[in-house]
Amino acid sequence: MEAVQGRRAGWTLADQAISSLTNVALSFAIASRLEQVQFGAFAGAFIAYLLAMGAARALLTEILAIRYATAEPDTFRRVAAGAVGASAVFGVLSGAIVAAVGFFVNQPLQGALYTMVVALPGLLAQDAWRFAFFAQGKPKNAAINDGVWMVSQVVFVGIVFALGGANAARLILAWGASAWAATLFGVVQMGVMPDFLGAGKWVRESLQQGSRYLSGEWLASTGASRITEVVAGFILGLDELAAYRGVGIVVGPLLVLFSGTSSFLVPEGSRIFDRTPKQLPGAINKAVLLLVGVSLVAIVAMVAIPDSLGELLLGETWPDASKLVLWVGLTLPAAAVVNMSAVGLRVIAQMERSLNLRLVTTPVLVAGVLIGALWDGARGMVILSAITMTYSAVLWWRASTRAVTEAVEAAVAQPPVDTPPPADDPSQSR
Repeated sequence: MEAVQGRRAGWTLADQAISSLTNVALSFAIASRLEQVQFGAFAGAFIAYLLAMGAARALLTEILAIRYATAEPDTFRRVAAGAVGASAVFGVLSGAIVAAVGFFVNQPLQGALYTMVVALPGLLAQDAWRFAFFAQGKPKNAAINDGVWMVSQVVFVGIVFALGGANAARLILAWGASAWAATLFGVVQMGVMPDFLGAGKWVRESLQQGSRYLSGEWLASTGASRITEVVAGFILGLDELAAYRGVGIVVGPLLVLFSGTSSFLVPEGSRIFDRTPKQLPGAINKAVLLLVGVSLVAIVAMVAIPDSLGELLLGETWPDASKLVLWVGLTLPAAAVVNMSAVGLRVIAQMERSLNLRLVTTPVLVAGVLIGALWDGARGMVILSAITMTYSAVLWWRASTRAVTEAVEAAVAQPPVDTPPPADDPSQSR
């Protein structure tokens, strides 16, 4: 069993690496080949994609790993078809909203937003297949699907550049076409067509199973992040803002690791809880220790980055960014604890408790960032962020461990469903 889990973990991390590398490589390719204004238009469309993807995951696909990781194959194919079909329909609706925004902006951003009508459905459907494969316990298929997406991007984006006249709109069409290619390949992998007509039915089922809480949590965290970014942008000067963003790039690989661990542990934890619930606390504790340990090593590595390497990575932003590295690094262990605490609550299907914790801790985090920015600019932001994140981690860990312990005790105490009562049980005579 441990060998199987190890392979699944390896394929999950491999998929995260492929997915992240694909997005980063695409951004670098476009940034290096297009005029700055065209790259800005692509970046604007990419932000719309990230927002739509986050909403679709919370509403339509995350629930697969929480509620259906141990479902029978026929049942799982049904819900996977519903989730992918609903994601594509959500992409059409989101694309229409993005295109409507395009009426109020100028070119080239307008053209980029218009093309999202075609690209978003494929992008969200492809992402839904990834979540379905994770939930099914087949992260290898997710990695293969992302590999198809990556190769397709190389082909379609390469064609656009080869034909000449590349711009943001054409590259977004190529990006979307590559996602559609991977979506079609996902149909072959899963052996079922997306249920586009059943999108409404899946939304209702997903909401009933708990995605309403996941959606609320996404709104709370995303809304707070956007508000914080905008307000902090007004408070900080451009140099400080650039330094803050630069450190974010440095810690990016750790955040990918956190995301990959969550993608693996939620469905895997659900299977452990279903079969051997006593092992669940130990699995979560091991994951926490692993991520905290990696975070501590990363802090040392980031602080030790020589100026020559820092300037190679961030250019003239590095001298200011280097002053923030230690404090930003100190948020990572706490972020790992929060992440794994949320995983524990999802595994035992306590999404409402997770939402409540998010609503309690998010205002604290936002206040820390804004007060810190007013107090001492970017340095004050990262110092108070480290303090408030640590405080939040304590709240999350206490609540999660208590909830997981109670759930495990209840699961162990519950008699097997198929075990008949003893012959002399008084209930037999009623």
